[in-house]
Amino acid sequence: MNNDPNKQPDPRLRELNAEPSQPGRREEVYCTKIGTTHPGEMYIVGGHMDGIGWGEAANDDASGTALVMEVARVFSSPDVQTDRSIRFILWNNEETGLNGARAYVEQRQAIQGKENPPGSGKYPEPK
Repeated sequence: MNNDPNKQPDPRLRELNAEPSQPGRREEVYCTKIGTTHPGEMYIVGGHMDGIGWGEAANDDASGTALVMEVARVFSSPDVQTDRSIRFILWNNEETGLNGARAYVEQRQAIQGKENPPGSGKYPEPK
């Protein structure tokens, strides 16, 4: 991993990357496409919003964020049906040790796969 902006041979890119990114508070955003056959089970399509890009972070992880958003856009069409639920999620604090993903799991593990309200067939947090 290269965190030294002076090793960038292109002076224009070196200028863009002159300042390191600053740590910030943990954030996440997600949406869920509810499955038709197994709504209590889910796939996760995710990416992280932070990166060690020294300023721009275009490929770490702006490209991954754009991909998650585009796949979510396609699947959001009302004529697209899925057997299982799919959650599209973006979080940050991954470059500090997967802290965003770990926090997401810790926040939701106790409610995964439970109907709410019971008997409704609704799974706010599929497993």
